[in-house]
Amino acid sequence: MTITSLPPQVTPRQPFWLTHNQRTVLAEAIVTMTGSMLLPVGTRAQLEAVLTELGVAEARDVMWPVQTQQVREMARMPADALPVRMSREEVEAVTSMPTFPGALQGPLSVGVPA
Repeated sequence: MTITSLPPQVTPRQPFWLTHNQRTVLAEAIVTMTGSMLLPVGTRAQLEAVLTELGVAEARDVMWPVQTQQVREMARMPADALPVRMSREEVEAVTSMPTFPGALQGPLSVGVPA
């Protein structure tokens, strides 16, 4: 079997520390965007991946609360902040949404890989 094409390169995911309120606002913006507009398949996939990761971040906190708390304290993050892992492409998809909450620009711009 010969592989004729490779999947597009995706940058590694990195954590963005978001508070409970920020995660809720982001999830609502994504749901609004994906539910009300026709989107290119790639953009929809990126946004849905972020929505999934928001749930995964919560699940990690439930499964490993001690480890999450230790990392949160070392990173000096608020008590309700969780690391939401996103690739550069996912961050770009989120920040380019018309429904993107401007208040999240700062948290999502810190350490974005080039």
